[in-house]
Amino acid sequence: GISWKAETLDGTEVGGEESISVAVRESAGGVGEDTADGLTGGSPYVCGDPLRPGNQAIFFGRDETLAQIKRQIARTGNVVLLEGNRRSGKSSVLHHLEGLNTIPGWLSVYCSLQGAEGSRERVGIPTEGVFRELAKSIAGGLTQLDVQVALPDGSILQSGKRLGIAKACRQGIGTEAPFDDLRDYVEMALGVLESRGLGLAILLDEFDKLQEGIDNGVTSPQVPENIRFLVQNYPRVSAVLTGSRRLKRLREEYWSALFGLGTRIPLTSLDAEAARDLVIRPVRSLLTYSDEAVERVIHLTARQPFLVQCLCSKVYDSAAQLGRRSVTREFVDEASRGLVEDNEHFAFLWDFLARESRRLLLALCHREAEGPDPLTIGLMEELLSGFGLEIEEKTLIDDLEFLIELELLERAERAGGKSYLPALPLMGYWIRRHQDFTVLVKRAAMGLGG
Repeated sequence: GISWKAETLDGTEVGGEESISVAVRESAGGVGEDTADGLTGGSPYVCGDPLRPGNQAIFFGRDETLAQIKRQIARTGNVVLLEGNRRSGKSSVLHHLEGLNTIPGWLSVYCSLQGAEGSRERVGIPTEGVFRELAKSIAGGLTQLDVQVALPDGSILQSGKRLGIAKACRQGIGTEAPFDDLRDYVEMALGVLESRGLGLAILLDEFDKLQEGIDNGVTSPQVPENIRFLVQNYPRVSAVLTGSRRLKRLREEYWSALFGLGTRIPLTSLDAEAARDLVIRPVRSLLTYSDEAVERVIHLTARQPFLVQCLCSKVYDSAAQLGRRSVTREFVDEASRGLVEDNEHFAFLWDFLARESRRLLLALCHREAEGPDPLTIGLMEELLSGFGLEIEEKTLIDDLEFLIELELLERAERAGGKSYLPALPLMGYWIRRHQDFTVLVKRAAMGLGG
């Protein structure tokens, strides 16, 4: 840091302390080299796409999660339920488990239901589409064994080739009995793997997308039970399923039958050390963050890896445009204002809240966060009453729990009872920028029938 003192024109003494960052590096060009040199390329941060093993430079804080999943599969072969909110990094974790012997003794194949062909009439994936996507992933995984691969339609794929897998799965997994066709193919694959001492671990991403298909009558509610059957009846078949943290709220019998086999592993925010690494290490030779700037990023993003990368990417782009190599807290704040202006993640979260009462509660918590009193349920009821709104306590508690599950609020235990705090400052910035509080109150009143 640097301390400074000065005297104004009227003789008043002023002073202060500032935190600064200085990049120290060996220069081949001598004095006067361009300070923007080295920031001409794209941002090293990745905003949106899953991180694969080749992205180790920006994949931090998930080592224990990966180790826990590997131990669970290797020891029991049972189902693992990897639960996390949108953009929490579930797909990235699966990609780091994918491959031959990444989990010792297993061939791990990645399958995303987001890529499966949907119904033309209604939202959802037809039952045969689910099983075709599974078969396609298994066939693709078998190509890593460097052998001829039998495909579901009976054709043979030559070693090292992949072209034709999708067509063979469409023809080999029929519409009349698609699970029977898949089961036959799984048995064939297990025969190939057994000769090499391997099991089959299916990494099934976007698993909760099945629910919308079931709700719309597109996907059979038997599908979860079918997957349970594979894991229970074939000891060398295991599965890692990803979905939102609200999977635990699904109470239908067909879900509970499957989940009874599984071990739940939550995927939440990074720890502080991993979050700092994610800020600093991708740009170590390019940008220097002051300690205050790093802590500001961590605070604003609540250590959520997707948002850390989005905000740092904004910082990088601004630094490249301005020819800067040092990042201060003020520079981070300026980048955060740009981020909430155009990032769709916040709008998605807002829409996902679904109920106007939840939106108002979230906005209220951000608005009152700097107030002198802890924001207890009693104080919320008092504030809402002042707006002419009466929300039943059970509804209020359910809405608050929903917001906590989304990591938008956090609960604090105090001597006077529970209080609630905003968990994601950037969301508060977005709300203030894009939402009118008075309008939110009116919409909540309409939603409550007021």
